[in-house]
Amino acid sequence: MPPTNWGYGLVNSVLITGVSGFLGRHIPRCVLESGASVHTVGRTPWPEKADGVTFHNIDLLSADAAAFEKISEIGADTLVHVAWCTEPGAYWTSIDNLRWLAASLQLVHAFVRGGGRRMVVTGTCAEYDWSYHTLIERQTPLDPSTLYGQAKAALHKTLASYSEAHNISFAWAHIFFPYGPHEKRSRLLSDLIFSLLNGIPMAVSEGRQIRDFLHVADAAAAIVKLAESDVQGPVNIASGDARPLRDIVAMVARETGRADLVQYGARPPISNDPPCLAASVSRLRNEVGFNPHYGLEEGVKFTVDWWRSAIASSVVRPQ
Repeated sequence: MPPTNWGYGLVNSVLITGVSGFLGRHIPRCVLESGASVHTVGRTPWPEKADGVTFHNIDLLSADAAAFEKISEIGADTLVHVAWCTEPGAYWTSIDNLRWLAASLQLVHAFVRGGGRRMVVTGTCAEYDWSYHTLIERQTPLDPSTLYGQAKAALHKTLASYSEAHNISFAWAHIFFPYGPHEKRSRLLSDLIFSLLNGIPMAVSEGRQIRDFLHVADAAAAIVKLAESDVQGPVNIASGDARPLRDIVAMVARETGRADLVQYGARPPISNDPPCLAASVSRLRNEVGFNPHYGLEEGVKFTVDWWRSAIASSVVRPQ
């Protein structure tokens, strides 16, 4: 395959981690559409099948020096690093956050040794100081309150220094609230949709908290668009359309036709739950040049339809 002319130069191949996960599974297709070939690294191959994708069976959390040398030998131009611990609930405090921090540093070093020139690594809105209403890259302080956010922020800071010292093009993607098909249960929208479609009452809070949700396919496309660009540093990956959770719950209730099952206020509020996590998307829009494909209403409808089909075909079952 001939090189693809991305914003920072010609690219032959892109190395991607986390392709079996909720967000990462959408990224190889976006890269292939851009014309570059794909190498994936992890314990599990990409769930889809396509020419131009090569799987390397390497467990990054237990990889030895020889395994990281194999990563160097891939010789990819670009790295998109998505893999991390993401088990709902557990990831906030899991010791695996520290294991992923260490493994990510080794991965990046192996990538650079192999001639890598551009890397995009996924972070989180949990790195920010949540006492601010709107979270703005390079303006809102980073003051994470969880081990997950602290580990991501430490990796962010370290890679910023590393990339500058080694003259590597580097962008950091602050991911906000992706939703959509294949999301694990025990998350708000996945549990809500599953419960209502199965006729199960769902207890929720009053829903006054404001959040920025972005369809997972758009989140993946935004990350690839960022990788293709020459934009440096942190960029929020969000919709810019922050709304109260109650509005989003109501959308799901309408699409499922089971508003009667939603029990507002039956779940007590979390004591430290921030009232607003709204993202500035100025860099994403104006510098990266990305606009979402899905509006929130359309994305929720698409997601409800996917769950309805998955339940009907027994792809998902009650836990």
